[in-house]
Amino acid sequence: MDILPCPDCGSRVFPESCYCANGHPLAYDPAARALVPARGPLCANRDSLGCSWTAAEPGALCLSCATTTVVPDLSAPGATELYAATEAAKRWVFDGLMRLGWFASETPELPEFHLMSEKIEGRRQVVMMGHADGLITLNIMEADPATAIRRKQEFDEPIRSMIGHVRHEVAHFLHDRLGREAPGFLPAFRQLMGDEQADYGEALESYYRNGPVPGWQETHISEYAAAHPHEDWAETAAHALHLEDLARSAGELGLSLDGGSLLDRAQMAGLGLNHMCRALGQPDPYPMVISPAVRQKLDFALGWLDRRPS
Repeated sequence: MDILPCPDCGSRVFPESCYCANGHPLAYDPAARALVPARGPLCANRDSLGCSWTAAEPGALCLSCATTTVVPDLSAPGATELYAATEAAKRWVFDGLMRLGWFASETPELPEFHLMSEKIEGRRQVVMMGHADGLITLNIMEADPATAIRRKQEFDEPIRSMIGHVRHEVAHFLHDRLGREAPGFLPAFRQLMGDEQADYGEALESYYRNGPVPGWQETHISEYAAAHPHEDWAETAAHALHLEDLARSAGELGLSLDGGSLLDRAQMAGLGLNHMCRALGQPDPYPMVISPAVRQKLDFALGWLDRRPS
């Protein structure tokens, strides 16, 4: 994530902030990648959800918030805060993808989001997160820190966050777009990750019944990535976006990192994070071991996801 100057006083500000440290009201223009005075059209979710982005016209939603067409039930205590955290994760992911050249046209093709809550006043409902033909369903309870920790342990996922969920599901959407728009993507993808046309239902049923294939650590970024080529892409692409953002954020902080490539620098940033957290007796925030085969897949994913002119 970039750290940008306040247009009024020059102090450095995170783009998700609505005010700088000196109290100047700000807004973030994602197309210009700049902070602007909060005098133009602002996202209609600014006051209710803390959205810092600009909008196309007064009373409208920003590019990110407008992709949510179903909002969660807010009757349960704390639901509004989880809704706001989910929208913040979406903005973070969209901003990173726009930095890589996605959604740059005046009428960008964007996914649609249904934000649901499994916890409703007086009862619970089952929320299946996933992607289908451009529609992404998210469970806002995953933005709850206690829920995330519990499910991280339950599913043995060392990195589990709402930003991760958004990146994973948006990666499915981007796979569909690359398959339609980028000549050469699908043949190269199938050679590296397998045929995505293989029966998805059968593959997931086998995965949940038998577990991942033995030795998955050598070839896949996660257990779930081994379930089907679609999940291999989504897990790998999401992790590549994690690493790209990690390296970018470290650079914004002025940290000097060894490594010839962005992914090399990102891994060094991850090691540095682990070292600092161990000094405080905290768990490693980046507990990943990347094999040569997985590194090849990460390079592949980031190469196709980066749409900036070379």
